[in-house]
Amino acid sequence: MTSGIQVLAIEFTKGYHVGWIRSEEIIDHLTILRSLIEISGLTQHKYIINAIVNGKLKSTALLPTHICKDTVKLLAPIPVTPLGLGVKKEYIRWSTLPAIKHIVEFAEKCVNKHGFIVLESVSNREIVYKCRDRKSYSILEDLRLELRGEPPIVCLTDIDCDYICPDRRKYLEYFYEIRTRIDRITGSADVYRVEGVQAHTPLWLALISSEEHLLEEVVKLMHILGDMGIGGYRSKGFGKFKTIDVKVVGDDLEILKKYTIWKEGYAYLLGSLPSTCSSIVTDFSYSSQRMLEGIGGNTFNQYYLPVIRLLDVGSLLYFERGAKEPYYVIKLSPIGGLDHEPLIVFNPVMIHGF
Repeated sequence: MTSGIQVLAIEFTKGYHVGWIRSEEIIDHLTILRSLIEISGLTQHKYIINAIVNGKLKSTALLPTHICKDTVKLLAPIPVTPLGLGVKKEYIRWSTLPAIKHIVEFAEKCVNKHGFIVLESVSNREIVYKCRDRKSYSILEDLRLELRGEPPIVCLTDIDCDYICPDRRKYLEYFYEIRTRIDRITGSADVYRVEGVQAHTPLWLALISSEEHLLEEVVKLMHILGDMGIGGYRSKGFGKFKTIDVKVVGDDLEILKKYTIWKEGYAYLLGSLPSTCSSIVTDFSYSSQRMLEGIGGNTFNQYYLPVIRLLDVGSLLYFERGAKEPYYVIKLSPIGGLDHEPLIVFNPVMIHGF
């Protein structure tokens, strides 16, 4: 089935606080879909709510871009894989989409040879993956990718890497504000700290649907959502954003159009999934994990979040043969009376190989 795609570049005017107590650095796709459901209810776009709940709209997380002169490359976390002895990759965090696609394809070829992928070595200019036999641990094949920029970004050959410029700024960074609140009864002052995340570069978001009209309406709602804000502390200016025009270069858009169509085998997550997904073959899958828990919603419409272990953005998962594309709708427990049923929808965009 042919799907349409909308890629948006988003610029936060201040910063954002998305998460319970401590802000999450990356705004996951489930927050995007949940916010779209909420704003669709406020604007009487019930058919958009139904479309999201019925799995007709997929989304990525909000991820950083790399700007080089007047061009933009879409970045995502380097895929999670086992590490070779003594390998450290703390300072290597981001990768281009073409490089991610090649890592997914390499993992697919490796598992078909009864092997497993290992990040074997990291140097100043190169990152090396090796396919090792599951029984003998012997090397079956290797994949070499370049590192460009500062901090280094994993990229694929000169065609991809030429768009990477040295850029020492952090893409995402935590910041804090000290604020004062006044007790209206006693007049005493209470000092407290507000935490947020500042994006020092535009963030990108991909929305995918087979219904072009749905995408057009969702893009309009994203503009409204930008004015209202996303996450917590919106009354303090957090979470407000605007969509901007950028020139995306290289094969990024082609990968999002051609290689996000569902197929079993390896898939790279651009949004999270519950760890209870039954079609994942855990022996061949590699994931970073976090917990979803706490209280969500605004002051007047709060609800309890379920305690769920999530397979996070950047996970490299292997789906069994015949598996259907995973998407989940989870009903939440409201605190008090809500004018709508709170839901969480998991329907992430995934990158496949070949």
